[in-house]
Amino acid sequence: MSELGWIAAPLAGCLIAVGILGYLGLHVLRRQVIFVDLALAQIAALGATYAFFLGFPPESLAASAFSLLFCFGGAALFAATRAQEGRLPQEAIIGICYVVAAAAAVLLVDLARDPHGAERIRFLLVGSIVWAKWAEIGVAAAVCGGVGLFHYVFRDRFELATADPDALRAAGSSLVLWDLLFYASFGLAITAIVRLVGVLLVFSYLIIPGAVASLFAQSVRGRLITTWSIGAAVSVVGLLFGYEHPPGPVIVACFGVVLAVALMARSALDASNPAQRALQLAGGATLLVVVFLKLPSLVGGDVEHGHEDESGVHHHVGDVHHDEEEDHPAADAGLHHHPELAPPAGEGPALSSSDPLTRQEAIDRLAADESEASTALLVAHLPKETDEELQLRIATALHRRGQDEGHRALEALAAGAEVPFVRLSATSELDSLPAK
Repeated sequence: MSELGWIAAPLAGCLIAVGILGYLGLHVLRRQVIFVDLALAQIAALGATYAFFLGFPPESLAASAFSLLFCFGGAALFAATRAQEGRLPQEAIIGICYVVAAAAAVLLVDLARDPHGAERIRFLLVGSIVWAKWAEIGVAAAVCGGVGLFHYVFRDRFELATADPDALRAAGSSLVLWDLLFYASFGLAITAIVRLVGVLLVFSYLIIPGAVASLFAQSVRGRLITTWSIGAAVSVVGLLFGYEHPPGPVIVACFGVVLAVALMARSALDASNPAQRALQLAGGATLLVVVFLKLPSLVGGDVEHGHEDESGVHHHVGDVHHDEEEDHPAADAGLHHHPELAPPAGEGPALSSSDPLTRQEAIDRLAADESEASTALLVAHLPKETDEELQLRIATALHRRGQDEGHRALEALAAGAEVPFVRLSATSELDSLPAK
């Protein structure tokens, strides 16, 4: 697999988000309900958290169902409150819903006494796009494609609901009904996307490309094309430069730079005199120069090959499942370890857990301890592990200890792992450290 082959699946996920959220974002900007996606994304995350509180695995069908159910509840509330705009701004309701949903999610994680609560909350914010599987991408594409088709078929109604509610009522249609359909379909798309890209990136895809497009394009079609173009370009740049860092925050930061430059360019175009125009253009150019001068240090000086430690193993330290701590015994192996946790002994129950985070902690404790007992436990658990990321962790630890099982597992992952980034990491490990 080529060094950049890993980008295909994450980029496909980002382009799906750009496609549907870019279009919906133009409606949101014109409706002036800027934080509605942030609120709906957080409500969807609350639904998944509630499912976890009830005992369902985070990636189960039940978790998705609860997310969707909560989203539909939020959609119904937002549709009903538009009629009360004269008494209470709808944006206030949306903001209140976001705050309450965020607080409730934190509270539920605490009530569940989850030792990985902080990581789960962080996952809700940043997502895990770089570890996305093609099956997950396919589901998101199907759902978002269906939402897009629905909006295309009824585009005239949605346009009136956004731009001219009085004309919609005059045509004999219910504004509440079409608002409900808008927010419900919006929530359906977000439910499919938020687990991949996280809350922060959902908001960025929805608002920032459309905001930049609105500065320069006048027609709805022109704004839509500009929105999609900006979103796609920033996604590519963010993923390439986010190889070593969390891709979600990197893409959001790139959007921030694009918006800042666009605002300066728009101000320059609107300037009344040459001196003011030159000042605005100089400010934008300076910002771009500073950013591009800093990029080599951000990407470790090697965009194509990503980050490698002394053993040449690729890491994605920004993902919620791939945190690394400084100054701990597992650092040389590129594996996560909590020294405050129990030493590698009696890890059987943890390795049998249905929760990937619990198994990850056990695997990392065993990987940090190079005793024969720990090695035996890793060898025994390797064929039982179903998560490809955790298979990679085990195989890497065993490979570096000279175990044939680790080498064979890495070869299998390099040849047929479902997650492209796992294939790349396994290939890199094999290339950097041949079998002993």
